[in-house]
Amino acid sequence: MLDTADARDPEARRTFYHAAGRFTVALAVETQAGLVYVPTNDAVIGERTFVDRTFEAATTDSALALLGELGALPNDLGGRDILEVGANIGTQTLVFARMRGVGRVIALEPAPLSARLLRAAVAANELAACVQVLPLAASDADSVVAMEANPENIGDWRIRSAGAGSDEMGEAEWRLVDVSARRLDGLAEDGTFDIERLALAWMDCQGHEGHILAGAAQLLASGVPIVTEFWPYGLRRAGGLERFAALVAASGRRVFDLRGAPDGGPAPVDANALLGLSEAYGPPRFSTVDAAFTDLVLVR
Repeated sequence: MLDTADARDPEARRTFYHAAGRFTVALAVETQAGLVYVPTNDAVIGERTFVDRTFEAATTDSALALLGELGALPNDLGGRDILEVGANIGTQTLVFARMRGVGRVIALEPAPLSARLLRAAVAANELAACVQVLPLAASDADSVVAMEANPENIGDWRIRSAGAGSDEMGEAEWRLVDVSARRLDGLAEDGTFDIERLALAWMDCQGHEGHILAGAAQLLASGVPIVTEFWPYGLRRAGGLERFAALVAASGRRVFDLRGAPDGGPAPVDANALLGLSEAYGPPRFSTVDAAFTDLVLVR
């Protein structure tokens, strides 16, 4: 165990995290949103969440603040739901579940270990009444798909597309896992969620967002605000960048880049210029010098 002094020291926490991987699959850590279970073999989400006790909280805060300023998301959701596609281990799911007046959070997560850790977090925080975990991927067809499992990052499991592009991160060597995929339109049609009850849709799916939007015509046509990751390398490799850009432009939605302003804050973007925006987020990996991705807010 960490003693009280060590528990406050980030380097001691990092050392403990890496040592724990020899003995256990996961660790529990108290974050700002509640108790989260992190995998101990993960150099990105697991380590950062355990060491910093948060993960991408600034992104969540920035998106929710912008939606509030735009009048697209009320302070009290009044019993309306949130759809989260690519929930991972629940660092954002718990935030959504604690929003004022939330009805349900419908959280899709296809990676088996991530889904198990997400369910554990939901149970540990006594949120089972308002969080529904679905072990599914979202895509443009109802099918079984192969996911590439990044051995270093539990949050970077990706659906392998036919004719996948360059393997700059060594993806061709990654283990493949078959998972079930559904169209969001299909889930709405069978009553899994009600678009009329949605207050927000949130997507973080490692480059598969173009395929997801192609299977979500009802969501795109609705007034539900959408927050989506925009990772050009992943989108290009999946053959979905042009598809994503075309669908967003055709939707008539306003687009905001959460990292687009000179100060790193939100900035409006021409919905017809997303292919040009992709050039600003070039390298496949995130580094301290260049950002490989951003998040976009799509609103009516």
